[in-house]
Amino acid sequence: MNLIRAQAIGIFRKILIFFVLLSFMSPPLVAMTRVEMISSIDFVAEVLEMVKFNLKTARSDNLILIFQPWVKNSSIKIDERTDFILLQDGISKSNVNKDFVKTSQKIELVWLLLVKVELFRRLKADEINLLSFADALETDYCKTNYKYPWFESLYSKSTLLNFIKVLGKPKSRGMNKKKSFARQDGAIKTLYRAIEDGVLNPLSLEASKQLALNVFRANDSACCTLWVPYDLLVSDSNSYNNIVRDFEVIAFPRLDGKCVIPKMSFSLWKRKTSKAELKVKQIIKNNKNLDCQFIENDFKKNMKWFEEKFSQAYDRLIMGDF
Repeated sequence: MNLIRAQAIGIFRKILIFFVLLSFMSPPLVAMTRVEMISSIDFVAEVLEMVKFNLKTARSDNLILIFQPWVKNSSIKIDERTDFILLQDGISKSNVNKDFVKTSQKIELVWLLLVKVELFRRLKADEINLLSFADALETDYCKTNYKYPWFESLYSKSTLLNFIKVLGKPKSRGMNKKKSFARQDGAIKTLYRAIEDGVLNPLSLEASKQLALNVFRANDSACCTLWVPYDLLVSDSNSYNNIVRDFEVIAFPRLDGKCVIPKMSFSLWKRKTSKAELKVKQIIKNNKNLDCQFIENDFKKNMKWFEEKFSQAYDRLIMGDF
C-alpha cells in the first residue's frame, strides 16, 4: 500500500509540475469589454475598426465591438455578455432593455471624401469646390493613373441620400448636356453626368461600400466617400493610418464652395449591473426553488485547513479511504 501511495503521489507531483510550467507558457486570460453597436446603416469593417479605436481611448484596450443592424419593426436582442451599447441617435430607447443606462459619452461619425494625397495636391486648397474637384479629376495625373478616378457605392441607400443632402435635388427636369458634371443641377444629375464624362466608375451603380473602399485602398481609384469618426477631423489622421492609408479627408465639394457634412451620433449605454451580478442572478433564477446561501471566505480558517488538514484529505482521496 505504501508503494502504491508513493507512486500515486509521484504521478500527482509530475502532473502538478506540468500544469505549473504550462501556466508560464500560456498567455494570461484578459477580461474583455464587449460593446454592441446598433445602427440602421451598415458600416464597412474599416469604419468599425476606427470606432473601436475611438472607444479604446476612452474605455479599454481589450475591447470587442459587435455590429448589430437595426431594421424597422424588428426587435433587438442584447447578449447577456455585453457591457456597453452604442445606440444610433433616433432609434427608440425601447430597443435597449432596462439593464442599461445612458451615459454622457457620444461617438460622432461624419461623411467625408477620402482623397489620395497626389490628387489632393492638385486641388486648390483655398478654394476647393466642385469645379476645382472636376478639374483635378481631369488632370493628366488622373487620366494616366486611373481609367475612372472616382468610385462610389451608389447602391447604398445612405450614400445616395448623403449626396442628395449635400448637392441638393434638381430644380428642373432634363439635363444640360453641354455642361460638365460639376455644373449640373442636383445630386442625381451630377452623378449621372460624372459617369457619362468618364470620371465616375459606372460600376458604382452596383457596388457595395466595402467594394468602393477596397478599390480605393488598392489604388484603383483616387477618391471615395466614407463615414469616419469626427475625431478624424480634429486630431492627427496618422492615428488611423493602419486602417486607411495615404489619404486626405475633405467635405464633399459643392459648386458654391460651402461646407456641408452629413453627421450621425451614437450614445453610449452602460450596463447597470456587472457581469458577476448578472451571473449570480442567473444562478438564483435557475435555483428558484432553493434558498441561495453565500459562504463568506474566512482567511484564517482556510489557511489552517491548508496547513493541517489538506494532506490528510488528499491522501484519503488518493487511496480511496472514505
